[in-house]
Amino acid sequence: VGANASLDVIAPLMAAAHGQGAAFVNWLQDVHSVGTRAVLARKFGRLGDLLGRGFEAREGRLLRGAEAVLAITDAFRPLLDRWRVRPERVSVIENWAPLAELPQRPRDTAWAQAHGLAGHPVVLYSGTLGMKHDPAGLAHLAERLARAAPDARLVVVSSGEGADWLAAAQCERGLANVVLLPFQPFEVFPDVLGSADVFVAVLEPEASAVSVPSKVLAYLCAGRPAVLSVPPDNLAARIVTRERAGTVVPPGDADALAEAVLALLADDAERQRAGAAGRAYAERAFDLGAIADRFEAVLTDALARRA
Repeated sequence: VGANASLDVIAPLMAAAHGQGAAFVNWLQDVHSVGTRAVLARKFGRLGDLLGRGFEAREGRLLRGAEAVLAITDAFRPLLDRWRVRPERVSVIENWAPLAELPQRPRDTAWAQAHGLAGHPVVLYSGTLGMKHDPAGLAHLAERLARAAPDARLVVVSSGEGADWLAAAQCERGLANVVLLPFQPFEVFPDVLGSADVFVAVLEPEASAVSVPSKVLAYLCAGRPAVLSVPPDNLAARIVTRERAGTVVPPGDADALAEAVLALLADDAERQRAGAAGRAYAERAFDLGAIADRFEAVLTDALARRA
């Protein structure tokens, strides 16, 4: 089983598996080549787009060569059809969060106190922060919070290119209300989530069909509302909207993101209602026994095809 790896990793893994007579399952968390093509086209124009097409062709070949493709959202199906991946080899199992390991925690924990968050409304972003997650929108949110809710803190727990960009923006713009932290040990992660009043997740429009921000699943476990700046057809947006576990705003609209966050910070009752709705969904949907049964069926089918 290969997941969350670049094409340069998936290709030799699948070749090695097939060389040993083993079946290979491509657990499709993100479609890497589509994002790569978009970035190359922006940077290098037609030449970049041509190079990106090569990456897409390679990823299509790797997906067609797997005995099973395990997608995390139905939104991947049109692309898999276009790449001529056999429909009978494609299964969809949505991602989940480890509910038992993410208990609801009170706001004022030792972790919150250690980072100067006690007594401050906290807006939290936790997880991968690449450029596709629009860190500029978070910087704008911090500016709006500084004016409208000066006691609030925007806490960003992340590492990588987007986090580096946000750190530079923090210095350039004097964003004193931003608390930037690296990824935290998992044993304190429930306390990290518990420190929040409102969660935030951001995704650029072109990434919607090839990415699902799984950080939202952990947010749901914490029993706090989320504001998502993602396309409405994204799986995370559909869940939050359907379960009334927060607010979804159009991607790229930094003012709409800020307005939604400020509205929730000002409405204690709505925060409690939306947070409880998210937790209730997590308790229904993140049943590891049922998920394991579905995985076992996918693996069994893959073995049968290889045989």
